[in-house]
Amino acid sequence: DIMAAATEKYPNLAELAPNDIPYDERSSFSIWVNHRKSFTGVTDHDRAMTISEMAKMFRDERFDEFGKTFRSPGHVCLLRGAVDTVKNRRGHTEIGLAMCEMAGVTPVCVVCEMMDGETGQATSFEDARKYAEANDLVLLRGNDIIEKYLEEY
Repeated sequence: DIMAAATEKYPNLAELAPNDIPYDERSSFSIWVNHRKSFTGVTDHDRAMTISEMAKMFRDERFDEFGKTFRSPGHVCLLRGAVDTVKNRRGHTEIGLAMCEMAGVTPVCVVCEMMDGETGQATSFEDARKYAEANDLVLLRGNDIIEKYLEEY
């Protein structure tokens, strides 16, 4: 564990421990990266390149190229899914990975939360449903994905 090792040398790092979060303490968050060919990494173009190149690297199982291809810190947060995905943890990360597994694609996905432009909070399911209908999108509930995954896997 990097945090434990670093805390030995820098005890104040222990104060950063996520021991007061109001949800599952097994957070998926890990490191932030940029593709080495990105400029600042903050633009949509740079983030898209980082995400696309990471997906290709994992698809091709070129794991040994990670450090040569990406740098940290960056602007794309890597999330670590729990072993056995939704059988172990039922977070957005694991739901995304379960969907990848069911689709038979590389288990690398991008997740984001829809925000309510007026309140700054997460969009309600009803507003998300309206948005999906207006934009001809499919809207799935996390619980439905979990249920289907557990039936098949």
